[in-house]
Amino acid sequence: MTNLNSAAWCRRTTLAAAAVLAGLAPAHAQRAARKAKAKMDLMADRVDRTDSLALRKIFDEALLRGESYENLRYLTGTIGGRLSGSPQAQQAVEWGKITMEKAGFDRVYLQEVMVPHWVRGSKERGEIVGNKGKEIKVAVCALGGSVGTNGKLKAGVVEVHSFDEAQQAARRGGEGQVCVLQPPLRRRAD
Repeated sequence: MTNLNSAAWCRRTTLAAAAVLAGLAPAHAQRAARKAKAKMDLMADRVDRTDSLALRKIFDEALLRGESYENLRYLTGTIGGRLSGSPQAQQAVEWGKITMEKAGFDRVYLQEVMVPHWVRGSKERGEIVGNKGKEIKVAVCALGGSVGTNGKLKAGVVEVHSFDEAQQAARRGGEGQVCVLQPPLRRRAD
């Protein structure tokens, strides 16, 4: 009965009772079942109309005098982007709590949660310095959660053509070297 409102429960109970009676006195039970069903249908229509009117009032109130759009405008425009762990995320949480308290919510509280976040350090730079001192600048980008090198990284370079080859190079003493994955280029048939 937890998912049924009282009118629906009453309707099902009445119909179930009528069905039981149908086995005892068919003609009388059938009339009783038809009468009960008609009565329940009339009650259901009233309940549906009442529910529909109540929902319409709530909807109209929200659209005409509600603050939803203004709250959304403030959250996205004034507070802005809210990446996990950012100051804006914390500001949005505090603003939400205050907003709900002002709206008269019965119980508003915050719970402690662990939010992992990564903060990008200074802009990445990369250059390759050859044996004769020639420098070649290269584009690099650290992925979220990458471990920084705290400055210059000096290592030999190993060129491989597949992941299997990279694993073999690491087993042969290639650990601590920069691994460049250069897959073989394939000619396309025109």
